[in-house]
Amino acid sequence: MQSNKRDNTQFTVSATIYSIMLKQVITILVTIIIVGLLPSSVKGQDPGLSQFYSTPLYLNPAYAGTFKYRRLGVVYRNQWSGLGQPYATYGVSYDQEARSIKSGLGISVMNDVQGDGAINRISADFIYAYGVQIGYNSHIRGGLQASLIQKSQNLSKLTFPDMLDPTGTVTQPVNASPTNSLVPDFSVGLAMDWDIFYGGLVVHHLAEPVDSRIGGTKTKVERKYTIHAGCEINLYERYRFKDKFIFSPNIIYLQQGDFRQLNLGVTFTRLNIVAGLWFRENLDLKGHTFVVIAGYSNDQFRFGYSYDFSLLSGGFRGLETSTHEVTFGLYFEYKQKKRKFRYMKCPKF
Repeated sequence: MQSNKRDNTQFTVSATIYSIMLKQVITILVTIIIVGLLPSSVKGQDPGLSQFYSTPLYLNPAYAGTFKYRRLGVVYRNQWSGLGQPYATYGVSYDQEARSIKSGLGISVMNDVQGDGAINRISADFIYAYGVQIGYNSHIRGGLQASLIQKSQNLSKLTFPDMLDPTGTVTQPVNASPTNSLVPDFSVGLAMDWDIFYGGLVVHHLAEPVDSRIGGTKTKVERKYTIHAGCEINLYERYRFKDKFIFSPNIIYLQQGDFRQLNLGVTFTRLNIVAGLWFRENLDLKGHTFVVIAGYSNDQFRFGYSYDFSLLSGGFRGLETSTHEVTFGLYFEYKQKKRKFRYMKCPKF
């Protein structure tokens, strides 16, 4: 009997240690890939968002100043929260039309926290856009973006397996000094619409800046290409006295280095209420992600919530690896009455 109790106690302690170590190892492996601890050059990627059109400046700088109101938007994304919140993204943006120069101006700040603070990346984007109306219901618009990227790394935030004793207690800290870097960056975008259709092409990180160095290893932000397209179809168009019921299919393709991602989505809008479903396919991984979106939008504000859950070849990855994203926006009328103008189509979610 005593032998069985001792075996059960040892098994319980071992299971607890393995559980702690598993969570730490997952965070460490992801951080190793991003930070660049391997003895070769490493390539970084931008944080990904699920509500693409709720953050239009992040998707395409050409969308600065395209709305009939001035826009203030915020976004918060919490990814893999069940594993100690290794990923969190915060962002705020503002854009408006500069009528005196017939252009659009915008600013966006994004803070991406990885490894519970082991990596902190802040980007500040300053955007100028100019567009022309080439037809009664068609536009083309270009955007230029100048950015500053600050990246800090603090490996003392990590806990490695060899730092744990048999009870799961950390016995020694990481001996590494924090590092910081500040680099400039540039991006360009093109957006257009025609009748019920809209789309665009974006190239981020034109110069592929090096945003961190550890020893002989450097991490550069690779050039990212984005192609997006969609349309808005009023399902009640034949019903003259009914409010619009908008069906909007969309496709977004992203490529950054060896990373390729295809996003297919549909949204429905009725009486200011929005609901949608996106399917995300990472083309180089055997993983599939579904994104459920719900929101509300009127002429004063908008609010959106999305939930990501992933499937691998073995099935559901679990709630611990799911993602929550919240967006909120405020709209402000211009002080003077604006001239009559047909604005470029761009979904709100």
